[in-house]
Amino acid sequence: MSTYPTLPAGSTIVPAPADLTLARYQDNGEHGWSYPVVALASIPTEGGVAVVPLVVKGGGIVRADEAAPIDRTRLVGPDKPIPARIPPVAVAVTQ
Repeated sequence: MSTYPTLPAGSTIVPAPADLTLARYQDNGEHGWSYPVVALASIPTEGGVAVVPLVVKGGGIVRADEAAPIDRTRLVGPDKPIPARIPPVAVAVTQ
């Protein structure tokens, strides 16, 4: 049985309110993987509260920001198609 990850003091975990999916994209913008969202965690931060999805990955439950870079993910609601592409990562040009 999977357990929730250890979170900072003052965090709250609530079951996911709907059938949510975290879609993970490769750097070229192509859809790569999807993770089911099982809960949402509110985590105290210096600026207020961050709401972080908790997802199933590799047989365990992890924070979404630990499963994939947040700028390469999209949270998709029930009965919504997962976008096939997002903008690719900009490549820095070195001289």
